[in-house]
Amino acid sequence: MEMLSIRRSALSPFASLVLVVVGSLAIPVVLATGLVVSLLLARFGIVVSPTLIQWIIQVGAIAPYVGLILLLARTMSVGQIVSY
Repeated sequence: MEMLSIRRSALSPFASLVLVVVGSLAIPVVLATGLVVSLLLARFGIVVSPTLIQWIIQVGAIAPYVGLILLLARTMSVGQIVSY
């Protein structure tokens, strides 16, 4: 009986861990940057859509989870991840 091989993540475990840490640290930076940019633009009379700011925040918030999933995919089998 043949075992199906599952392709491993292209990122090394260290790179995935760095993505988790940097992504976690990036969330407050993204929040602060969005606030500062919207305040600066409002000062010049340009109104920034709250939807755009929310989208930027959500993208920044997803980064640590992507890194964690890639790290788990690199170090564990699919069965272990599913049972986890």
